[in-house]
Amino acid sequence: GFSPQVKAAFGPAIAVGYESKSEYVDLSLTERVDTDILKKEIVKILPKGYNITEVKYIPLKLPSIEALVNLAKYTVKGIKISQEYTDNYLSQKEIPISKIKKGIEKFVDAKDLIREIKIIDDNTVEFLLRIRQDKSLKLEKILQNFLRKEEKEIKILYTVRDGLFIENKGKVYEL
Repeated sequence: GFSPQVKAAFGPAIAVGYESKSEYVDLSLTERVDTDILKKEIVKILPKGYNITEVKYIPLKLPSIEALVNLAKYTVKGIKISQEYTDNYLSQKEIPISKIKKGIEKFVDAKDLIREIKIIDDNTVEFLLRIRQDKSLKLEKILQNFLRKEEKEIKILYTVRDGLFIENKGKVYEL
């Protein structure tokens, strides 16, 4: 049995409970299709409330979105924090955060995973976090450490992933 299947690769997964404005998928097609037609056909089968903002051709020789993306931007509402507190937090030599994997506690230094923490207004903070295959931390863990709060207090914050990016040699590129 030959059973044709869609060849698709999704970008980095988002945690349950977060909103996202930046979900990506690589589709491998057997023939060239007009991007406007492709977009219209996909939109027809999407669940209500979902939309496609853009369809682009990407050369086959490029790695998948999952392999390329190494930076994510999150906006978190419900945080009242000062710039001084943020600067002091980021000026630490190390930011060790506990992570339990397969029942074993391990500490990950979040210092190099946090590219930027930016205060947007008196209720909103933006986080630019690195995504790495060799070591990673969920945003919730970073928020718990940054805000010195319990997990249940973090889960009620309104969090949106605003974008996925590629960081290369200190420069940030949009997809």
